[in-house]
Amino acid sequence: MYDAKGDLRSIVTSQMENSPMKAAFLLVDKALDDARRKAIVSELESKGIYFQDIPLAQVEKKALYTDMLLGLVFFFDSQKPAEPHS
Repeated sequence: MYDAKGDLRSIVTSQMENSPMKAAFLLVDKALDDARRKAIVSELESKGIYFQDIPLAQVEKKALYTDMLLGLVFFFDSQKPAEPHS
């Protein structure tokens, strides 16, 4: 549980301290506003952790799971070091 009006970034990032997690999914009543989402994403991306907030109403939709998988694939692809050119 969390206070929806509190500092969600510090709540989420504190849960990630000393954790081997590589992805975090947060179920929320409604989608986070861009400022709150970007604050969390920038904090976690710098640690190599993928973040996605999931509005509760989306859980029953099949497209959500495709979006989650694509998000993970693109995130971890972007984390790979560039291959040297020959």
